[in-house]
Amino acid sequence: MNLTAIPVSSNLNVKQRNIYRTVGGGSSYLLLVSIADNSTTTYVDIIADGSLGAAAPTVNTAGSRLYVDGNLKVNTPNIRSTESGITAGAGGTSLAAYQLSKEVSFIATVATANDSVKLPAITSNLIGMHCQVKNLNANTARIYPFDGQQIDAGGADVPVTIATTVTRSFIADTASNWRQMQ
Repeated sequence: MNLTAIPVSSNLNVKQRNIYRTVGGGSSYLLLVSIADNSTTTYVDIIADGSLGAAAPTVNTAGSRLYVDGNLKVNTPNIRSTESGITAGAGGTSLAAYQLSKEVSFIATVATANDSVKLPAITSNLIGMHCQVKNLNANTARIYPFDGQQIDAGGADVPVTIATTVTRSFIADTASNWRQMQ
């Protein structure tokens, strides 16, 4: 049985925190405990390996951010989620657009000029999210905002065009608008 003290920060505004750990000698993280307050600062692990819960999510779904006022040293590189080999939706409409879900997306196939992809949905807890799209195909493609949202305050559901071999970078500056970064 593992016995590990795990420090938990109490200076974040959170509603619940999940603690994950591996079984002895393992590499996959499993749920150890959910802490339903924001005041607990330590947890002593006396849970048997066989009593661990569900696997840890592969994507952070908490929608929380840590704001740093000052310097921050990061010992590991920031790894961005990517998707390659995307086929743009035929017809060039928002309805037919391929739904993007990663931070970096590579469009490999645009069968007909203006076939389309759609940016992820943004909400108030995702303001500041970055998204990059690169068109690797010989045809131009359209990039739509998520349904009812907009790009560069250009109107709901209005697309932008991405030429061949071009990369477009976007940042969510409000809960319903993506800004292009040049």
